[in-house]
Amino acid sequence: MISFGWNGERRVHSVILHLRIVDDKFWLERDEIEEGITQDLLDRGVPHQDIVLAFYHPEDRKLTEFAIA
Repeated sequence: MISFGWNGERRVHSVILHLRIVDDKFWLERDEIEEGITQDLLDRGVPHQDIVLAFYHPEDRKLTEFAIA
């Protein structure tokens, strides 16, 4: 998802959601959606081990219940 347009005199252009599918895993590179998309994936049956929170450093991913890579 991309947010773009104008806010008064200021141009707005940013990526809100960047999700990739790599080797059958969902890699969340950026998730700026208000409630996040991770819970939506879980609610649709995607297991924790198939979701990589790539916006975390690989060492920090070990501290979550989600896939490391």
